[in-house]
Amino acid sequence: MRRSVQFFIMIFLSMVAAVLAARLEPSGAQEAWSAYPPPPSLTPSSSPRLEQIALKYVAALEATPVTELVIANQHNRRYVLTGRNLQAMTVLSHRTGRSYHVLVDPTDARRRS
Repeated sequence: MRRSVQFFIMIFLSMVAAVLAARLEPSGAQEAWSAYPPPPSLTPSSSPRLEQIALKYVAALEATPVTELVIANQHNRRYVLTGRNLQAMTVLSHRTGRSYHVLVDPTDARRRS
């Protein structure tokens, strides 16, 4: 009886080791990570042209000069279902203290220039 228990434990441990080795294989890990989009970059990737579009839009909305506005935050947004990449910006007004969230389409900005 004791030998059969030892045999069962050895078989079980070898199966666990085989499963772990298959899951930790480098090629499998590489394929799993390729399904995810790359992480956002830490440096802003917008151009001064896109920033000016956002500032002019809020200036017209707020009826204030562009010099009283500042861009506080910006990052890229990727919408997978529509296939669009937009630049998201937060514009702050010094005069009112309000914040505006603006999305600028870089392809549209290139067509207008």
